[in-house]
Amino acid sequence: MQVGLSVPACIQFGLQRLIGTYHAERLMVPARCSDSETALKIGFVDELADSIRSCRGALTWMQDCQLRRWAMSSTRRLARRDLAETFADPGKWLLDDSLQHGSWRNSGRLHALVARLKK
Repeated sequence: MQVGLSVPACIQFGLQRLIGTYHAERLMVPARCSDSETALKIGFVDELADSIRSCRGALTWMQDCQLRRWAMSSTRRLARRDLAETFADPGKWLLDDSLQHGSWRNSGRLHALVARLKK
């Protein structure tokens, strides 16, 4: 899917952090969505599973989390500190070139994106 909108800096940062600069650029510049196998290969998703296995896995994971809630929460907070700092002041990131030049409002592109996503 291509939508013709520039990607705000904070979203670029998050995607680069998740899958690396190279893979993030390869998705963002041409505005592509990846297929499931590619998403798995580049680390965008942890695993591919059918809905039944997915639900069971999620329930097991949640039960495991209950056993070590504090340790997990503390580790996650430290590991994601850079993301928390990045998104702590959304105004700082939202005033980048994509909004200053009006690309989000330009020619009804955002409405077209919403319509395509609803299909």
